[in-house]
Formats: sequence, C-alpha cells, structure tokens
Amino acid sequence: MSYLNTDLRRGYARLAHRPIPPAWSTKHPALAERATMAALVTAIRDEADLGRSDAVVRALAALAREHVEDAAVVLLEALAREALIRAGSGSSSDFRDDVLVDLTCVILDSDDLADADRLAERLTRRAHSRTARRNFMSHRRAAAEVAIDAGLELLQPVPSVEGQVLARIQMEHVCELLEAALASGELPEYVWHRFRDGRLAPLLGFDRAPVNRRRVHDYAIEVRQHLAHAS
Repeated sequence: MSYLNTDLRRGYARLAHRPIPPAWSTKHPALAERATMAALVTAIRDEADLGRSDAVVRALAALAREHVEDAAVVLLEALAREALIRAGSGSSSDFRDDVLVDLTCVILDSDDLADADRLAERLTRRAHSRTARRNFMSHRRAAAEVAIDAGLELLQPVPSVEGQVLARIQMEHVCELLEAALASGELPEYVWHRFRDGRLAPLLGFDRAPVNRRRVHDYAIEVRQHLAHAS
C-alpha cells in the first residue's frame, strides 16, 4: 500500500466532480473543453488522442508551477496510475511513495514541455527514473558502509606502549634462546633454516622455500620443543 497514493485519492475525490474554474479555462483554453476535473483526468489518460492529452497536461503543469494546488492534485491523480505501474507491483510502499514525491517534483520542474509530446509517459518515466536511480545509489552507499564497518572490525586496536615493549622483550628473549641453541648444536642449523624459510618467510613477505609442508610442520615442532626446553 502507498500511503501517499491513498492521500492523493482522498484529495482528488473532493475535486473530481467540480467544474473547471473559469480562471483556468480563460488562461488555458485547452481546459475549457472539459466540464469537470474528472473529465481532465480522463482526457490525460486517453491514449487515442495524445495531442489533447498533452495539451491538458501542459496546462495543468503550468498552473501547478504557479502554486495552484488543485491543478497539481488533478494532474497527479491522472499520472499516478501509470507511475505506480512503472514502479511494479512488487515494489515496496516506500518506493511507491518516493515515485509519487518525485512525480510531484517532476511536474513542478516541467518548464521544458512546450515542444515535447507524449507528456503523460514522459513525466512518469522521469519520476520513475529519479526514484530508481536514487534507490540504487542508496543501496550502494549502504553496502559500502557495511563493508567499511566490517573492515574496521577486522583492524587490530593500536597496541599500548607497554604492550609493544613487552612484545619486544619477548622477541629478544626468543632470539637469544635460538642463538644459544644453534651455537651449542642442540638445535641443528638445517632444522632452523628449513623452518624459517618454509614458515616464517611467507609471513614476512618473502617467497616460501620449496620445502615439503609436512616436513616444515615437523621442523616447527622440533624448534618449539628446543625453545620450550631452553626457556
């Protein structure tokens, strides 16, 4: 359900059987050919006589731009059905309301209709295009915001100075243990080199050494065992 369309129908219902105001028909002779507001709607929707339809749309649009509210309501009523058909039956009520809002804006901006034809189709197409484009951009923005939020969640918090110092001390201790184990021969150099080139090199941005991964895993266990024993 489109709430704006319901309001529009109610507003039009009070005007439908009113006669065309003399001020309208005097200023726009095309309106004088119809007796009531409802007859104007019928004329606009009559695809068998597009010339007359265009003349009525052009006249009502001109009145709407002059802030004649009843003229805007009648023209909106005449165009709303086609605009909502373009929106599609599967569209949300919010989208359909947006189409009607954009249709109103299009009518008020329609000062380029003097030489145009098929105005009912042209105006409803403009309104739908505005709504669809804005809706598409809104979804893209929402998707980008979600991606940014997800990316921020993956960021590690900035470590404190104390944490950085502690990590540095721990790393220096591990290096001392490794140097001692290698110097004493307790940890064979080939074990350390193959573990280093197969496991640590990729983490530091270097190419992985062509070493069997299963053997690298075994070397890692052996290195950890030596470090655990030495610590």
